[in-house]
Amino acid sequence: MTWKCSVCGKEFNAGATIIRNKILCPDCGEEFDELIESYVVEYLEAKLTGRTPKPLDQYLTANANKLKKFGLKPIFIKSIILGRIRTIERSR
Repeated sequence: MTWKCSVCGKEFNAGATIIRNKILCPDCGEEFDELIESYVVEYLEAKLTGRTPKPLDQYLTANANKLKKFGLKPIFIKSIILGRIRTIERSR
């Protein structure tokens, strides 16, 4: 089966990332994950070194253009990031 990326329009056969009603090709899925994980790592590094993490809203504003192309509301992206942080902190 061939899929079409909701972000870039590229057709692909495998490696889809599905977020809500969006189907992302492997490249766009990786880009989205990098944007999410970038803040998660920055947050955890700050916490582990005793620094105050950068506010999430500030990160989202700074990366608004990159995140906008995925067509997801900022509150949904925020919930993904906070969910990942919470999962990691619970496992410690």
